[in-house]
Amino acid sequence: MGIFKPHKQAPTPPKSSHREAPMPGDGRIESAIERAMREGAFDDLPGKGRPLDADYLKSGPDFLIQKILKEQGFVPDWAWLLQAVDRLDEAADALRAAGTDAQTTSLVTKVVSLRNDLVRTLNRRVPSAALQRGLRDPGRAP
Repeated sequence: MGIFKPHKQAPTPPKSSHREAPMPGDGRIESAIERAMREGAFDDLPGKGRPLDADYLKSGPDFLIQKILKEQGFVPDWAWLLQAVDRLDEAADALRAAGTDAQTTSLVTKVVSLRNDLVRTLNRRVPSAALQRGLRDPGRAP
């Protein structure tokens, strides 16, 4: 009898009863698309045979995603923040025009302070530096 013990093979895991999802590059997705095309699944799609929209042709790679999101009513959080900042600017301007007494000045300071807090958040979230806004001094007119 030698030093080595006979090697036991690890048990084979049980086979799953569910079908494995197709993986990109394995050909199953392409063959499913080709089969659907042969069966006419794509024959009655809206816009078939018409040229692509001019905006689509001159746009960037995210155009289609942005178009779908827009059509579904999605508005990114930074767009809401931009609107809120604009409204707070309008409120501060209206308050400044209303008077310069201590109570109004205090209210302007609070509105501009809130606006600046939103601007800091906005500037971290916008997709482009061109959409960023600057901070305002509460004591100065815009």
